[in-house]
This record gives sequence, structure tokens and C-alpha cells, in this order.
Amino acid sequence: MDNLNRGETKMLIYLLILFLFMIISSFIIISTNNSSKVSKTYPDNPVLIDSSIIFSNDINNTILSNETQINSSSLLINTSSSETQINLSSETQINSSSETQINSSSSKSLNNSSTLFSNLIPRNPQKYSKINSNKLDQNRKYSNENLACKPKMYGYSPEKAAELFRPKSFSDCSTNTNPIKNVINNTLELECPSGGRGEYLTSYGKNQEFFGRHDFKAQWVSFNGKTLFDLKDKEFAMIKCLNNVKQAFLKCNFLPDAYKRAKETSEKIVKDVGTKDYKPLGVHIIVQDSVSRQHFYRNFPTTINYLNSRIVDSDDLVMYDFMINNVQGKNTRPNLVAMLLGKIYSEQLKDLEKIDKDEIHKDENFKKLQEEKSVWKYYERLGYVTFFGYETMWTFFASDTGKYVYTDHNVLSFWNAAKNVFGFTDFIQKQRCFGTKNAHKYLLDYLYQFIQKYKGVNTFSYLHFPEAHEDSGSVIKLVDKEFKDTLESIINAYSSTQEDFVIILASDHGRGVKEWDLSDEGFFENTSSFQILITKQDLIQRMGPQTHEILTHNTDRIVSKFDWYISYLNLASFPYGNLPKDSQAYKNIKSSTSNEKALSLFLEKIPNERTCSDILIPSYLCQCRDFEPLDVNSEIIQKLTIPLIKRTIDQINTFYIDDIFCKKLIFEDVVEAYDYRLKHDKDGANRKIKVIVKVKNNESARIEFLMYSAEEIEFKRLKLNYNNHPTDVKKIETTNGVLNIKMQAISYKRVDEYDCGDLKSKNIHHNVCVCRDS
Repeated sequence: MDNLNRGETKMLIYLLILFLFMIISSFIIISTNNSSKVSKTYPDNPVLIDSSIIFSNDINNTILSNETQINSSSLLINTSSSETQINLSSETQINSSSETQINSSSSKSLNNSSTLFSNLIPRNPQKYSKINSNKLDQNRKYSNENLACKPKMYGYSPEKAAELFRPKSFSDCSTNTNPIKNVINNTLELECPSGGRGEYLTSYGKNQEFFGRHDFKAQWVSFNGKTLFDLKDKEFAMIKCLNNVKQAFLKCNFLPDAYKRAKETSEKIVKDVGTKDYKPLGVHIIVQDSVSRQHFYRNFPTTINYLNSRIVDSDDLVMYDFMINNVQGKNTRPNLVAMLLGKIYSEQLKDLEKIDKDEIHKDENFKKLQEEKSVWKYYERLGYVTFFGYETMWTFFASDTGKYVYTDHNVLSFWNAAKNVFGFTDFIQKQRCFGTKNAHKYLLDYLYQFIQKYKGVNTFSYLHFPEAHEDSGSVIKLVDKEFKDTLESIINAYSSTQEDFVIILASDHGRGVKEWDLSDEGFFENTSSFQILITKQDLIQRMGPQTHEILTHNTDRIVSKFDWYISYLNLASFPYGNLPKDSQAYKNIKSSTSNEKALSLFLEKIPNERTCSDILIPSYLCQCRDFEPLDVNSEIIQKLTIPLIKRTIDQINTFYIDDIFCKKLIFEDVVEAYDYRLKHDKDGANRKIKVIVKVKNNESARIEFLMYSAEEIEFKRLKLNYNNHPTDVKKIETTNGVLNIKMQAISYKRVDEYDCGDLKSKNIHHNVCVCRDS
């Protein structure tokens, strides 16, 4: 009996263990299923994170990229400022040995919002009153004259511009023979003239889209007579026939995974934030390389007329023309590094020293840089389909991003292929016909297709055009009409839907003759870029009751590329709610740049007291500066300037002064001297020196001499010669050591008040006359 009881007891224990095992197993299965459901929230979504995480300096401790490997479906990463929830895709896994700091004990549900989303304020749908736009006007006056920074001009006068940028006549590309006879879906029907022989090449696909110069190895396929070929997932083809008949083809393919990722991401954010008025937003930045504000107004009259007639006094659209867009550097790289990566160029160069300079197309360091800092990756994380198109075959900005740009769509390798087929380069001073279309038209058409294919989701695009980056300054005129037509098509497309859009027309830097002109007008042409923002009135009003006033205020204050960087990041979250300027998320966005005084142009008014130094613009590039006092006893004045002025006066006396109506000039002394550095702040650099001279034979007369000074080698490079005025070279002690400094007078004029009567009637054509009767 005891044995039986022991057996029954043992059986009961076994049954109890089995029962407990079944309960635990059921619980594990349920948990696994729930975890799977969560992981499907964003099947293809990159990590969604707070902006403080996105732009943290320590990548290992703060950010998880698209391909970071994590084996948990929901984690919380601790940072010094906040606990940030991260939403992870089903493909994401992390190794327990990772350096990333994870606090699993404080993990929260994916329904909990991150700092950014918790700071957004949902809007209540309502009707708004009409707001008005200022007309685009290159001579618009400032609304406030009491500004610390106010340029004295924008650039060349119409007369000077007509002298420098002489018009050229161009052919009509559309009259060229097109061997593409028909396009059905992705299938091209080709036929060379008279049924002759031809060849075609195609792109290598998305993974082979490389930015900047690279060796595009064309694989030509021959055909004869009428031929059909399927592009499949390729986006471009180029065809050539006998008799120099050539054609390019470029189209935007719809990417269902990108659409799905953007849609599911935005739906999740809408739910978490409690958005009540969600509308998809398209943000499109269109940049013209090397176009100053004046150069834009000179070369885009058709576009300007269209925008003024369509938007000014309209009931639906509004635009803002930012008058003082100061450059951060004299060429493309420092400006785009600030505007698209939020970094000072000097810091970027230091960071690049750590990256292997080999021509590696997909480098993890560049990928990490884009994940941390690029505008396009920020937009992707907030539920946007992204597109990066840059018409170039040179490696400029590609040196800062790497040759592989991590956006959904790219138009990059197309231009290297075009070099092989059409002889395309960025700087050629002639029309760039790729068959029946101008080169820039392919990129404009791709943008319109991109917008059309992704209706219903947020989109972001960055486009860059180099047509102005050639010496004649004439090729840019070809862009105007087609640019206007594309803008009109895009605006009409958005106007017919409930979707929002913001178009930013901009340039990276200004335009100069031979890049640097020594006149005041040339300086302002080069340091002034343009920026025009176009959107729906409804969007501006939903941003807040003060947004229109803030933007209007900022249009005539000095704006930096860092301001635009912050503004773009601020704009990305708009579909989901408004971001208050006192929120932690906005503070995090502001701290993501190298400039602590930069701000969002949508949220804050630029102070009237703002100067170039506040926004890290080098003094030699500042539009708001003027000549600075220079010690009249300095070595460059005493040793070089004064002897040269005396020689210049001798020339004036010999060739221009007759000593009948005007007295011969006799130098007495320099009473004032001023310095204006043209290229950099280093001593001995290219500069203009202005000196005020008094003469012995008239106590009140003051003559201003404007001198150009630079190292002797720079003079030779620029091939300068101002009216055959005398030159001189002296060894001058500078902070960079002893340099051979060369100088020449640019101009001279009398600057005191005087009256010598009508000098022209006396056949006197100079303006330094010291009258005989004075």
C-alpha cells in the first residue's frame, strides 16, 4: 500500500510538472506572436529616433542605423538627456557584445512616443484667412533699415552684367532625331534612321548608382532595324546610331517597399502623436549651382513672371524671397556641408582625415555620416520616400557624402554615362543636348514623375543643377522656360490634391567673373546666394498664427546655411503636428549643428543685431562688412603703397593733367587708410586697400586711391592689369612670414566737395582735378 501511494504520488508530481510546462509553453508562444505583430509595424522602416539621438556625436552609444543588428523587437536606449524609445524593424538584431548601451529593464511599449513625437502639438482643423505674398523683385527695399547686417548692393548692375555675360544663341534640342519610337511601360522600341545599325546601354541598377566621377563601364548591345528591349528595373538607357544620332532615356520606377515603409511609418507616428489633420507633405529643394541673387533675376525672367502672376494675390499659395543669403564658403562644398549636413567645413575636413581616401563606393564611415547628419536620412526616419539627384560627373560634394548616397531614388550614374555618349562635363560652355532634350530637363522630368508616383505619402527630394557653373554665364539661360514649366506642373499637381508641399528654389553660392571679381559688385555677386520658398497658405497658417509674420521678418535678415539646415529638420515633422520653439526636441535639433545661434526660419525671428560672426560666416565672405581701418604707419602703407601712389600720380600728371584748367598733383601725405580682404583673413592675402591722400597745392583736396594687393604669384595667375597703372613689388613682413607683395592702383577719384565747373566741356575726362582757381 505504501508502495502504491508512493507510485501515485510520483505520478501526480509528473502530471503537475507536465501541466506547468504546458502553461509556460503557451505563454512563450503568445509572447512570440505578440512580438511578431510589433515587429511588423514597420516592416522596412529604418529606426525611428529622437532628434537628439539622430545627431549625437557618439554613434556607438546613440544611433542604430537601418542595418544595425538587434535581436529584440523593442528597446529603450538611455542618453544623457532623455530616455528615447526606438522602433525596430523585424530584420533588426543586436549582438549582446555591442557597445550600444541598452537598458532592457526600462523597455517600454512601442506605443510610447519619443521626445520628438511627445513634443509635437496636434492641430485642430479650421479655416484660415488669406495671407499675401510680396512680389519677386530684385530691387526690393528692406522693411527695416536698422539692421546690423545690410549689404550695400547685391551685385552687378544690368549694364555691367550685359558687358560681362554676353548672350549666345542656342539650338532647339527637340529638333534632333530620336531613335526611341515608342515606350510602353519599361519596354523601349528603337529604330535608327533608315533602319540602320545602332547600340544601346542601360544603367546597372540602384546598387550601382554612384555620386561624382567614376568609370562607368558601358556595356553596349548592338541592334539592327526595329528593336524592342525591356529595361526591367533599370531607370536609364542611352542609344546611339550612325550619323551621330544619339538619345538618352530616364524614368522614375515606383518602389513598393519604399512606399510601404513611408506609409506605415507615418501612420504609426500619426497614431502616437494623435494627429488630427494629417496630410502628406512633399519637400523639394532645387539648387542652381553658382547663381547669385542677381544672376537668378537676370536669367529666370519667365520663371519669375510665372511665380508672380500665379502666387501674388492668389487665394491658395504664398512665397518668401530671402534677400540676404550669405554663403558659408566660396564654393559648393562648405555651403552644402552646412546646409545638408549641419557641419562647419573645417570640422568636416578633420573628420574626413579619418576616412580612407580610396575610391570605395560604399564606405561604412560615409554611411555612418549620412545616418548621423544628413537631411535626407532624417526625413526617411520620419516617414518620407527620398530622392537625391545631382547633375554632375565631378567629385565635389561627393567628397563629403561618399560615392553612395543612401536615398530611395538617385540620379547619379546617369551623368557619367552621358560623358561617354554625349561628352558631358559640368563646365562646358555650350548647350548640353542629350538627344532631343537638354541635360537638365531629364532631372526635372524625373522629379515630376517621382512626385506623381508617390501620391499619398510624404516625399523629400534634393536636386542640384550646374548649368551656371561655366565662364560665359549664358548656358543658364536655357534652364528658365523648362524650369518654369516643371514648377507649373508640380504646383498644379499639388493644387489638385489635399497634399501639402514646400518647394525651395536656391543656390549654393553666388556668381563671379572668373569666380572672383575685384570690384565691389563682383564680391557681392559671389557671396550672395538666393533662396525662395513656395508653399500653400494653409500650411503656413497651420504652422501657427505667427509663422507668416516670422518668415516675412526673416526675409530681409542675414540667413546662413545652418539656418536652412535647422529649418529643413523642423519642417520634416510638420505633417504630424507643430513643434514649439521652447520644446526639448527643437533644442535638440538646434544643437545638432556646429552653430549655436542658428535657428529655424519657421519658428524664430532673426535678431536685428545678428552679424556674420554670429552664424560662423568668415569675415572675408561677409556681405555686411565694409573697409576696415588700416594703420597709416603700417609697413604695407609706408614701404609699398605710398611709393606706388607717387608713381601713379606721376603717370596722372603726365597723361591726364594739362596744367591749364587743373593743377599738377603734388603728393603730401596719406591721411586715412582702409583694408578690405577678398579671399581669406590671413595677412598678405588678396585685398583692396583704400587710401585718402592730401596734396600740397590744395589744402582741402582729398584724393582716394583704390589699390589691389596680393602675393606676386597671385597677380600672375589672375593676369591683372588696370589701365597700365604702375605696379610695384616689395618684401613685406606678415604673420605668414616675409612675402613678395605686389600692388597696383585700380582707380582714383577726388572725394572732397569741390566745383571746377563743367570739365567735360573743357575736354577733361578724369576726376582728380584740382582747379586752377581754387
